[in-house]
Amino acid sequence: MDISSITPPSNATYPSSSSKSTSGSSLDMNDFFKLLAAQLQYQDPLSATSNDQYMAEMAQFSTLQAIQTLLKVENYTMATSIVGKKVSYVSTQSTATGSYSVTTKAGTVDAVDFSGETPKFYVSTTGDDGKVTSSWIDYSAIRMVYSPDVDLNSGSDT
Repeated sequence: MDISSITPPSNATYPSSSSKSTSGSSLDMNDFFKLLAAQLQYQDPLSATSNDQYMAEMAQFSTLQAIQTLLKVENYTMATSIVGKKVSYVSTQSTATGSYSVTTKAGTVDAVDFSGETPKFYVSTTGDDGKVTSSWIDYSAIRMVYSPDVDLNSGSDT
């Protein structure tokens, strides 16, 4: 039987893209059971899938879930370990002419926000005038993390 000749029922409903999580890379057990139900519904009754294959799929899915959880915990641990440390980061600002100015700044990480796709860091920066400003910095903007005791300009510990 040719696969192209198989058509889904006309009353089939499909989840909208807005009902999925924003990450797009996170699967849960509900997703696995939906896939399993679809496999069972559309399998060829003359050559049914073995129980061993379903168990192998479930084991693979459980392993994938455990790895995703481990990576998430590792990212949280890494991000929280930066609190209290100095960071060097890239700052992009638009100018009056419509162009962009890219500068490298340094500051101290005061907090981490995990509400988005990637962590954001609340960084306090002391300007040349001695004024302290704070802003949220994307994880991707950070170029270096170092101890508050290190003065990168002198090349030695203070």
